[in-house]
Amino acid sequence: MSPGRIIHFLCFSIIIILAFISYFFIPALWTGQVTVFSTIGGFVTFYGVIFAIIETWRARSASEMASHAADAANKKTTAMFNIKSISECQSCIRDTLIDVDKDGWASTATLSRIIELYTAEFYEEYNDPNSDQRINIASLQSHASTASGPLKKAALSRLKRTLTQMLADLTAAASTKISETSK
Repeated sequence: MSPGRIIHFLCFSIIIILAFISYFFIPALWTGQVTVFSTIGGFVTFYGVIFAIIETWRARSASEMASHAADAANKKTTAMFNIKSISECQSCIRDTLIDVDKDGWASTATLSRIIELYTAEFYEEYNDPNSDQRINIASLQSHASTASGPLKKAALSRLKRTLTQMLADLTAAASTKISETSK
């Protein structure tokens, strides 16, 4: 028997016991057809009110549980979407590093996509002008707006260092989100 049925059975049993007690201690409630009908109607109504209170309480508990489950599912879905964006950004960075090693320069379109995805992931840090993420974004923006061909060794080294740091930041962020979704 489920806990809900047990509670209803107990309440029903208590109402029946009260009806029997009233039969012995208040016999006037049980004399005459109209009085007996009214008394039984009163006990049934009393049980109905208790039944409604119990079911309202159970429905509220169920809706709170459903709300918590929906919040948890929403957080996991959002985290998984963010992980997908992080993965795309990591892929763009790796492709850019390959291009830099091979050709000595990086496409402005690819750098722009990296900036877009990286900024979306670290939007809170972006507002802090002293954060490492903001410095990485500024460095990449500077490179994207000024580089038009093969880079000099120093610029190439700075670009690789920035991209590598961004890749590390994204890996850490992805690891955090994956551990959050597995809870």
